[in-house]
Amino acid sequence: MAFPAIERPITPLPITPPDPDPTRSLSLDVSLIPSALHVISNQRKAVTYLESLYRSDEAAQKSLVQAIALITSTISRGGKVIFVGVGKSGKVAEKLVATFTIPADIVKNDVVLMLTFSGKTPELLLLAQHLPSVPLIIMTSCRKPADCTLTTVRPDGVLLPSPIHEPEQVSFGHSAPTTSTTVAMVLGDALALVTAEYLHNQANRRTVDVFLTNHPGGAIGQQFSRNARCMQDIAIPVDSIPIASPKSNSSLKALDVVLTAVRSPRGWVRIDHSRLIAPRAVQTLCDMEEEINAESKRGLSVEKTDWISVLGSSSVKEVKGWIKKMRSEPRGRTFLKHGTILGVVDNCQEVSAVLEIEDVAADLLEA
Repeated sequence: MAFPAIERPITPLPITPPDPDPTRSLSLDVSLIPSALHVISNQRKAVTYLESLYRSDEAAQKSLVQAIALITSTISRGGKVIFVGVGKSGKVAEKLVATFTIPADIVKNDVVLMLTFSGKTPELLLLAQHLPSVPLIIMTSCRKPADCTLTTVRPDGVLLPSPIHEPEQVSFGHSAPTTSTTVAMVLGDALALVTAEYLHNQANRRTVDVFLTNHPGGAIGQQFSRNARCMQDIAIPVDSIPIASPKSNSSLKALDVVLTAVRSPRGWVRIDHSRLIAPRAVQTLCDMEEEINAESKRGLSVEKTDWISVLGSSSVKEVKGWIKKMRSEPRGRTFLKHGTILGVVDNCQEVSAVLEIEDVAADLLEA
């Protein structure tokens, strides 16, 4: 069956971009610069407005402290921080997950942070009614609980205001999320960094050291390697690594390991005097109730006899070259792989420090 030809063109929708004109050459139109500067200026004003609010408003300051307390206590108990948002707020939530974590489900030890500019997103109102009794933080443009519909569903929720200096319709002539998402991300980053600083200070650790542990590659890791003269410079002394111990008379759980890692230099944990769990292995732990022992999870902890010894006086470049050469043979690939612990031998011929093989040759392990 043949369909009749359409004689008149279909009128494009308002949001449909026009077809490009192939005869028109693309060139920089400097008249566009003021428009771009206008957007940047309004983003700056929005952030300044947010700063002013938390600098002078006691209610906002109290809410921020409450939010930090909820998150730190949740993490200390082994719970998760769960971000929830719809639409553009969902994208902001995804961005914040890069700093925190995202779970598969919600349990009583968790804390939920909802992002809603209006404070009355229908999907979140429905979800709030069915949440288990977990702490709730509401990041919204509403400055008072009375103005936020979500707080009528969960009056126990902590209101974390993230207002903007003026409606986006006024700033840009339309209501597309711009300044509202900027202030939400800025406030979320502030919440994340202050929480991390607090937790690390409680464990007598520096945030910069923890960041270095979790970001061994890239520019930061490369700078770390450049400053190191030899393996001894970048290894962590075994004696400085704390031993994880269970609570009371119970068996050792994943939560005990994670809490020990928070207090440990660069995230290393000792199970006993001969077994170590490396930082990357700690990060694989999901079930905080999982029992940790020699048989519970093969490869999680590594016996001292399985560490690969390297001289502490060897340069990082020399060791990386040796790893590359050994991995060119089948035998070398069996013991120089992801999860391998390098034992650094000191001048007394003792293994006194360790580091993960990924810290030296992560790129070679992918080959």
